[in-house]
Amino acid sequence: MWMIESLYLKWLTSFGVFYTEIKVISLFHCSGNLQTRE
Repeated sequence: MWMIESLYLKWLTSFGVFYTEIKVISLFHCSGNLQTRE
C-alpha cells in the first residue's frame, strides 16, 4: 500500500512542478509580448 502512495506522491509532485513551469513560462511570454508591442 505504501508503494502506491509514494508513487502517487511522486506523480503529484512532478505534475505540480510541470504545471508551475508552464504557468511561469506563459506569464514570461505574455509580459514579453506586451513589452515588445509597446
